[in-house]
Amino acid sequence: MGIKELQLQFLMVVREPEDEKLPGLSSGVPMVAMHQSADQPTNAKFTEDVWRVGVRAEGNENGIVVRQILENCIREVMEGDRKEEMKRNVVKWKELAKEAVDENGTSNNNIEEFVTSMLCIS
Repeated sequence: MGIKELQLQFLMVVREPEDEKLPGLSSGVPMVAMHQSADQPTNAKFTEDVWRVGVRAEGNENGIVVRQILENCIREVMEGDRKEEMKRNVVKWKELAKEAVDENGTSNNNIEEFVTSMLCIS
């Protein structure tokens, strides 16, 4: 209901097989992180506090994100004072990630080094 009442366009990440119910998706936009378990609280913290590409929607004492909290978070990333900063950071991190996995990028080089070291062991 919090999303419906906003009457704004948005993108929601869902798991398979639910993804076939949605139209074509795009990336590179600020996000609202709603964590539930495992590594999600860490991802949500990094989203807001480290990478600064979104905000965390915190649940109440029962872990439920209520309508008003979700609405406030969506408004923050779409209309808030930090929306332009978040958009710039999304672009920055996207470019850094692409550079890292490109040929001779840091991630690519680390994988190559790891594979080479494993081949030398066997």
